[in-house]
Amino acid sequence: MSSTTKKENTFYVADPETNKKLNEVDGQWTRADGTVCNEPKVRLLVNSIKVADQSGEEWVTAFNDQAEILLNCKGDEMKELLDTQGQEAVDEIFMKAQNSQFFMTLKCREEMYQDAPRKKMTIIRVAEVDYQQFAEYQLKEFLE
Repeated sequence: MSSTTKKENTFYVADPETNKKLNEVDGQWTRADGTVCNEPKVRLLVNSIKVADQSGEEWVTAFNDQAEILLNCKGDEMKELLDTQGQEAVDEIFMKAQNSQFFMTLKCREEMYQDAPRKKMTIIRVAEVDYQQFAEYQLKEFLE
């Protein structure tokens, strides 16, 4: 993960069954249809992470499961840190994640934004690099 990350709106409160965003109405968390959710979960949403490899760099989005791997932190833990220790503690999590190496699978789709096509990249799978396994794979490919 690159050193450039936008940290605004890093997490959201979601329905644990659907992972869809909940809204707070009169002190209660409700679904879009107005149903009250009694046990909401905090989910991570990292809107913009700059990732790079030998072919270039790209801004991507990471949702909860992938963001937890990238940041090595769960959404509720990050929210707790923000509430108890402030933004500096959250910034430290992002700093530790910088320049880390992962294998990623990205999904790309085109969206229209102000009448212009724009590509949107989302991480759909991320895994830490197993350097021994990767070296064995590279050696096998080289010898064939």
